[in-house]
Amino acid sequence: MRKISKYIFLLIFIAFSFCTLNGNTVYAVNVPNEVKLAAESGLVIFKNMVSENPNNYGYLNLDEVNKTVLGDGFKIKYVNPNKLKKSDNESLSELVDDTNCWEFIALVDGKPKSFITIGKINGEYKLIQFGGNPEKFYNSFKKYNNTDDKNLEPQIIKMGNENWLIINNNIYA
Repeated sequence: MRKISKYIFLLIFIAFSFCTLNGNTVYAVNVPNEVKLAAESGLVIFKNMVSENPNNYGYLNLDEVNKTVLGDGFKIKYVNPNKLKKSDNESLSELVDDTNCWEFIALVDGKPKSFITIGKINGEYKLIQFGGNPEKFYNSFKKYNNTDDKNLEPQIIKMGNENWLIINNNIYA
């Protein structure tokens, strides 16, 4: 009986380990390890830059900046204008192309605070941009995440300064 308990504990520990990174980050989308590491490094840069003037970035104070953790990450896609011009199809997923960029949500006490964008530059993933209000996007994602349909990987389509959550050709934000 004691051996079985050890194995059950070990299995639970392993399963939990696959869901987290550095104890803070839980990813709902399959984010490559190389991108996760770049996002964690980007979070450090983000905090350092935002710490210089927290109010300019929507933070109350330095303490709130220090509480910031990395949330979910999403591969960024964009609408290909050539596909859009040629298409008579209404399927949005057939009109988008992948990028080498990922959008992460910075959280404070479980609430969305900012976007952190990681992109591939000279073959290496790095922080390329941060800022913006992710609240509407994050709330849409949470609604999806609370449903039973977990078979589809959510996509983020970037159009200008807007991020759109697309799941099964449905636009959520």
